[in-house]
Amino acid sequence: MNVMKINLTMNEDKSIIVKNISSEKFLKINFDNKTITATDVYEVLSYIPNNIYKIESNIDDITDGNDKTYFSDIINLMNSIITEINEMADSQNNVSNNDNSNLDGGKVLEVVG
Repeated sequence: MNVMKINLTMNEDKSIIVKNISSEKFLKINFDNKTITATDVYEVLSYIPNNIYKIESNIDDITDGNDKTYFSDIINLMNSIITEINEMADSQNNVSNNDNSNLDGGKVLEVVG
């Protein structure tokens, strides 16, 4: 299993950079429009079955309460997306295992941290 480190960094302009340290893929969430798509997240994660995702951030460096809440919401969103992928993978593995597939059971992804 590969560990994919996902780093979330809030910049001074309140934009958030989501970067996959392993693949160097990243996306920028601008504070003004706060737009993020599932496709963008999927591409940054570089999803491959059996990867383990570890989310790191600089949230402890954020002093403004509103900025910290906003950043925390984005971190929670990323954790939720990874959890959803886990559940879909578990569901697919259960279906495959019922079909006598040779796939490994269990979680494909883990939220670490």
